[in-house]
Amino acid sequence: MRGLLIALGYGYTVAATLAVLMTEAERQPVEVNGVRLYVPVGPRACVQGAPTSPGLCNAGLARKHGFTFTRYADDLCFSGGSMDALQDLRAGAKRIIETEGFRVNDAKTRVARRGRRQQVTGVVVNETLGLSRQERRKLRAAIHQARKEGVTPEAAARIEGRLAYLSMLNSSQAAALRKRWKPSG
Repeated sequence: MRGLLIALGYGYTVAATLAVLMTEAERQPVEVNGVRLYVPVGPRACVQGAPTSPGLCNAGLARKHGFTFTRYADDLCFSGGSMDALQDLRAGAKRIIETEGFRVNDAKTRVARRGRRQQVTGVVVNETLGLSRQERRKLRAAIHQARKEGVTPEAAARIEGRLAYLSMLNSSQAAALRKRWKPSG
């Protein structure tokens, strides 16, 4: 854990302190001078039930198998790595997820290989970040319809919001559509 935090840019002292706060070791009771102490034994691991636990454990697991881990709310994404390591990664992630009291939705679990569209939470994440061609076409159609037939303030706000979202993801894709957007009412 300390190594992961250092790799994320934290200094050694801060990384070591955070790692101690975010992990724990199995403890064994020992009596010393009539006082019961709980002495750590074995390696440290993620604290079960802690809010940091799933993200940190999955990040460590991903790194161990040569993958990169990202998360948005409850959507987990592992990228890179080899197909040989994929089964071990999936089994390990499932074990961690279930230990935390959750379950994997197999219907939403996908493997997106190189050369295919890789999409996470509706965002295409291949070489170029942005919306799928299909979503951009829908937005272009909404803009065309609005310019042709006029637009309510609510519809204009929806289009502006979608353009702003696309701009956040990919400013050049948004700029191409924004050129077409001149609301007429």
